[in-house]
Amino acid sequence: MDIDLQPLPAISYTTIGGIIDLYLFTGPTTQDVIQQYWDVIGKPTMPPYWSLGFHLCRYGYNNIDNLRAVIQRMHDAEFPYDVQWTDIDAMSSHLDFTYDQKNFNGLPDLVHSLQSEGKHYVNIIDCGISSTQPSGTYPPYDEGLKRAIFMTKFNSTEPITGEVWPGLTVFPDFTNASTIEWWTNIAATFHDTIPFDGIWIDMNEPSNFIDGSHDGCTNNSLDNPPFIPHVLGTTLSAKTLCPSAQHALSSHYNLHNMYGYFEAKATNLALKEIRRKRSFVLSRSSFAGSGQYTAHWTGDNSATYKDMYFSISGVFNMFGMPNVGADICGFRDDTTEELCTRWMQLGAFYPFMRNHNGAQKDQDPAAFSWTAQQIMKQALITRYSLIPFWYTLHYRAAIASETLLQPLHFEFFNDNKTLGIDQQFLIGRAILVSPNLVSKATTVNVYIPEDVWYQFSSGVKVKVVGVFTDLDAPLEKINVHVRGGFIIPMQMPGANLMVGRGNPFTLLVAQSALGNASGNLFWDDGDSIGEHIF
Repeated sequence: MDIDLQPLPAISYTTIGGIIDLYLFTGPTTQDVIQQYWDVIGKPTMPPYWSLGFHLCRYGYNNIDNLRAVIQRMHDAEFPYDVQWTDIDAMSSHLDFTYDQKNFNGLPDLVHSLQSEGKHYVNIIDCGISSTQPSGTYPPYDEGLKRAIFMTKFNSTEPITGEVWPGLTVFPDFTNASTIEWWTNIAATFHDTIPFDGIWIDMNEPSNFIDGSHDGCTNNSLDNPPFIPHVLGTTLSAKTLCPSAQHALSSHYNLHNMYGYFEAKATNLALKEIRRKRSFVLSRSSFAGSGQYTAHWTGDNSATYKDMYFSISGVFNMFGMPNVGADICGFRDDTTEELCTRWMQLGAFYPFMRNHNGAQKDQDPAAFSWTAQQIMKQALITRYSLIPFWYTLHYRAAIASETLLQPLHFEFFNDNKTLGIDQQFLIGRAILVSPNLVSKATTVNVYIPEDVWYQFSSGVKVKVVGVFTDLDAPLEKINVHVRGGFIIPMQMPGANLMVGRGNPFTLLVAQSALGNASGNLFWDDGDSIGEHIF
């Protein structure tokens, strides 16, 4: 459907099918509207504690030696980090639920070694299952074909075939109950080889390198509707599957936008069954309610200041997926030391913090100069010291539909000056972050809303509020302020969250104008399903 805010004040819907259910959320505040919306679509899942740490990934490790070298230099430089990832280059011929036993020989041992140090490992799975492997050699396809769990052509029992990284592929139908069992079984079998802690589900719009299918689409009204909304390409099948393709529940025409939702739900359930702990799933595609099952990242961005700026609005928590982040330092193009330093400072305040890039030069923190490393390390130390605060915010999101990260006008809704601000944001209601998003700039123009505020790093009280002001922002500094009236639970960082879990806690108390303050701390075992509160 197309939805237009024209002619004002009307909202115009142009649809090509389905039933429109309109829900009106009365607020009265923006935050109230978001809470009411989350209560309808489903509250977000409580993430495992370890997933709040720093994640490191790239496409293009290429072999186990390069991967080991990155892990070792991160260790040598004493960067705290928790989760190591691999991309599709670690697969065997881009086949799901495999690893390249030549170039990544020893990957299972490396994963065990990481886990013995308190770290975790996340593996990537694309939704396209190769259909061209010799019969009997690739269980994901062989078993799926036996169980008839793949999406089919229109009015046919034959799987619809697209093309993705491994070549010709078929696509699991996650609305089929049998698919959930198949998905869990093949994931469990692979887990016996490589004991991954989380799953990254990618290309799950579903993405297709060709339009529709290898055999084309039909000429019926599903594939050729009377109206085409604003989509990539000129047809609904552009770079995805034919709308006439069949799921157990309905046609792909009706379910396309929910493919990632159903896959995330199935993957979440599979991980719980396999690990008997909380699931960590990261999905590129999402739908209303996906936050019940998965975290989200904003997709392939570029190593530019513009995309760093865009990432702020991209991670606001309006849509029920609070565990969200952007690829820090940029996925496409070579980053620069200055840009990556600034982005690491900003990314330390994303709910989901992952440095990830494509086949460009290395951009892990330890790949840069000693000076840049010290600045990035300080950003990570700040991140890790605030994990108790972040974890408590996630708990509040899971039980009370409260956002973790928000624009200023959500909180200061009576202050019109906050309406256009998209380069600053709040963590919860208590921490104001004002990053420097301009190359070579040494000051940043920020707005400090009318209230009591203190500099996070020094505790110095802000003297001028309610106006825009220029603050010093050299490369080694990101401006962070704490709001009076709040208590921030903190903890001394360790090499990773499991190592540092027993470290001492501290409380950052920021007094209000009346001299009081309050706060919350939620603390449990961090990984179990259900309530295990200490």
